[in-house]
Amino acid sequence: MLWLCLRFANLPLEVFLDPPDKRSHGSPEGRPRDSAIAPPMAVVDRHRIITCNQSAHDAGITPQITPATARALCDEIRIFTRQPEREAQTLRSLAYSCYRFTPLIDPLEPDCLLLEVGSSLRLFQGLNALLRQLHQLLRELGFSHEIGIAPTPRAAELMSHTPPAVQKQLVSIFSSSDQEDHQQQLQGQTGISAYSDILHRFPLADLLCPNPLKKQFRASGLQRLGELIQLPGDAIGKRFGAGFLNYLQQLTGNRPDPRPHLQLPAEFDDILQLNHGITSAEALAFPMKRLLSALCGYLQGRQLHCQQLNWHLQLLNGSSERLTIRFSRPQNQLDHFLSLSRLQLEKIRFYSPVDALRLQVTHLHQAQPVIGDLFGKHHHDQLFDPAANSDLIDRLTSRLGPEAVSGVAATDSHIPEQAGLVAPTGSGLLPLTEPDPDPRLLRPLWLLPEPESICCDRGQLEWRGVLDLLQGPERVEGNWWQQPICRDYFIARHPGGAHYWVYQERASRRWFVHGVFG
Repeated sequence: MLWLCLRFANLPLEVFLDPPDKRSHGSPEGRPRDSAIAPPMAVVDRHRIITCNQSAHDAGITPQITPATARALCDEIRIFTRQPEREAQTLRSLAYSCYRFTPLIDPLEPDCLLLEVGSSLRLFQGLNALLRQLHQLLRELGFSHEIGIAPTPRAAELMSHTPPAVQKQLVSIFSSSDQEDHQQQLQGQTGISAYSDILHRFPLADLLCPNPLKKQFRASGLQRLGELIQLPGDAIGKRFGAGFLNYLQQLTGNRPDPRPHLQLPAEFDDILQLNHGITSAEALAFPMKRLLSALCGYLQGRQLHCQQLNWHLQLLNGSSERLTIRFSRPQNQLDHFLSLSRLQLEKIRFYSPVDALRLQVTHLHQAQPVIGDLFGKHHHDQLFDPAANSDLIDRLTSRLGPEAVSGVAATDSHIPEQAGLVAPTGSGLLPLTEPDPDPRLLRPLWLLPEPESICCDRGQLEWRGVLDLLQGPERVEGNWWQQPICRDYFIARHPGGAHYWVYQERASRRWFVHGVFG
């Protein structure tokens, strides 16, 4: 197993950052860049500054000072009170977003996510490829993070506190330890040895344990983790306690450390509080993308698709706006969800700033696999492929309204005039499929509004000219509980070249034209 720890050290501040302040945050490795456009900001907890952004740091503000001192150093600073509930909710949304990488996720409050990625490496073609996608996702969502990689969850959490150079070294170690041939096995053993050296050199002063234990380490003359690991277990338990011995054994992999993984709820319901009211549809795109990213991870984790989004916009004046977005088919595409949401936002006139965004999804469907050929190519060029034009249908529906876009759907009747109906897209009715290639079951593309009578003179059919029967008959019967229908259908040719769908009523022996072939 291989564990990856994502530590969001700046999460108390980043939950308050507005979308414009995120544009310069996040390097390709996931660490924050200097942001000249962000005003000085800091977060206070128990009357002490616990974190601040680069602009505040440049003004001389550091953690552990009081808010009064911070204001004395910079009168423009914006100070926020820490909100643990908001951080926990953000951490849960991040866990949903990471479900596309692994289903084994353990949120460690207040600021860590533990991901078991060893079972996903083959799917993503290696650790480096997985990390690239993960860094890109978190960078787009506006979160800076540190990483730790190790064979045990305790060690991965510990490694996330190492310097960036050590974190890069860990990535190099575990990305080259593939087990396919003898030479790579030797590389794997070398990688394990290199990881062991990093673990043994870890300073005990930075160990994730209570401060009284750290004082005991110093009093005993112990400085590195390797010095402590070499001691007998009984001696460690007797001197530092059974709890610490258990932690140390889980850290080194000598004791099992089973981890509960996040259980996804039956329906998706997430809310994002906005620090300042937003009145621009363009500015709302960033928080919308964050919620939609969590939704897509949730859907992928449960192998589901959705066919409707329910947005709730809570305004500062106490009112709310609701946006309902329906799709012509169930799907799980972040870009498509976001583009349709932005189209809907363009129709809203904001009479008050938006204070919070809430996304609810209840119309869930089992994900349908995409059919491809032997070489992995997907087939979307068929004339009647329901996925071929769904994006266009959804865009037209969002821009023109659901009443302006309709489709032809199938019903449970085989009577021709009752077999299909016009229905809104995304109504859940079964769409009409491609006609059966069997020539005996050909159907015309157009049906007349009402069947028109055909003149039959001495067995010769005439309707705007003489009709010659080419194929048939095909018996259609039904509707016995109301008005019984019994017809024999034929394909007839007109002298002008047109082909018609005609039938004879069995009871009255009368002939009618019912449809026209294209």
